[in-house]
Amino acid sequence: MPPNPIPGGLAPGIHVWAPGDPTVTLPLSGTKLMGFDVDPTTIEDFSGFSAVAFHVGTATGSDGKTYNLETDLRTFKGEYVASDGTRRFGTFAFI
Repeated sequence: MPPNPIPGGLAPGIHVWAPGDPTVTLPLSGTKLMGFDVDPTTIEDFSGFSAVAFHVGTATGSDGKTYNLETDLRTFKGEYVASDGTRRFGTFAFI
């Protein structure tokens, strides 16, 4: 069974917060980071480890065009309570 999403989030139906230095605004999306005490996971009732990385830059396509790039990458590994109430262990990625 899948985990339950965290309550709330950046917008209705988007159960994710933007953890990090609140003086930083990501340049392409305009997302302002929300502080160091913000839950980096997207999983309610989660106990484990998480890693978050925001990347900003450019990429060059095989056609030679330059594209702006902004990513939000996250991984989680640990124990969670599944939507059926059972305790489970899993590894997740958010891209």
